[in-house]
Order: sequence, then C-alpha cells, then structure tokens
Amino acid sequence: MYCGEPDNASCNRCLKHHGNSFGAADIVKWRREHYQVLMNADKVWVPNNDVAERLNRYYPDVSFLVEAHDDIKVLNYEPPKKRLGANQRLRIVIIGAISRIKGYDVLLACAKHAKKNKLPIDFIVMGYSLNDQLLKQAGVTVMGKYDDKCAESTLKSINPDLVWLPSTWPETYSYTLSTALQSGYLTVAFDIGAIANRMRDHGLTEMLCPLELAQNPKEINARFLAMTLVNA
Repeated sequence: MYCGEPDNASCNRCLKHHGNSFGAADIVKWRREHYQVLMNADKVWVPNNDVAERLNRYYPDVSFLVEAHDDIKVLNYEPPKKRLGANQRLRIVIIGAISRIKGYDVLLACAKHAKKNKLPIDFIVMGYSLNDQLLKQAGVTVMGKYDDKCAESTLKSINPDLVWLPSTWPETYSYTLSTALQSGYLTVAFDIGAIANRMRDHGLTEMLCPLELAQNPKEINARFLAMTLVNA
C-alpha cells in the first residue's frame, strides 16, 4: 500500500524493517544521489503533472518538463452505464501485469468476496498476475499476455461492462488507462497518482474511489454493482 510519503525518520524505519529492492538504507542519501543526477541533466521530463508535483517536494530547484507518453485524444468521453438485468453478470476487466502495487491483493480480496457472497460479478485479467493460480481459485479468469499493439482490439473483443485499474500507488502515467479511455469503456480507479489526474482531465472524477477502500472489498464490490445498475 502507498505509504503517504512520511517524514525522513519514518521512512528510514520502514526501510530498515521491510528492506527494498534497491538496497537503500537512508532516504536522505538516496534522494541526494538522485539529486546529483537530476541537476546534471540538461532537461528532465516527466509524463504527468502529478509526477512533477511529487518530485518538486523533494527537488524544488529542479525544473520538470511535463510531456505525456502518448498523444491520445479522448473527446466528449461519456461511456454508457449499462443496466444489467437480474440474470446478467457484471464483467470487469483488469488490464496488464498485476503485481502488488498494481492492485493484486485488492483484486484477490474482491474476487474472494464476490465468490463467497455469490455476487453477479466476473473478474477478468487481460494479462497476467503475481499469482495466477490464486486468482483462478477465487473465480478470476486470467487470459495471459497480450500484444500491446492489439490491446484496444483485445479489450473490445472481451466487451466488459467496466475496466478497473486497481493500482494502489501513484502511477506515473499508465498506458492501460490510455487503452481503456480510447476504447470508450467505463473506467474505475483509486484516487491517486497520474491515473487519477488524467481521469479528472477527462471529467471522470466520479469514477475515482478513495484509496482507503483498497482494504474494503465489500464496499468496492458494492460500488461496482451500483455504478453499473445491477439488480443484485
């Protein structure tokens, strides 16, 4: 889960207790080393304003230039809300390689809750995950790797009722969001990072869920059913 970027002492306690993939033990030293790299660069680009704002908190004298990874145009984005009948099931697609920071634990918890309570929800991973087998045991369909060039057509072939991007950390951009927006499907995500920033730019604020709900699968599933007007 996203830590909220605590003070240096709290961050160092976390590094000492949990460790990390980079071998960093002191957050101040870590940031100082990267500061030298940034200050020696002619220009520094970031893909979203959220990234620039976060980095400016630690490197206020570095000028960050914002330039999106792609140039998608999403005009008048108004995805339809489907009214599903009593005997229909809600099809939710999660796109990409779903690791913990991409929301694996949240997805697994929601799938288990839906299965246990016999909710009319089908979760489909368009891609793969940290542990496909556990997801399948919880009733999730895992499609496996897909060709990025065919992402939009693959998503349309599934024809979901909504797309869910369950990332629990501040993404820096998200190509999967681009795929969802270009395909025109109702898209839901947590209110954090570039994903939330970009969705607001397209007037999709109501499709953002508080990050606190990441540990409440019952409420998340209830919101899914309410968003799509399912007669559960």
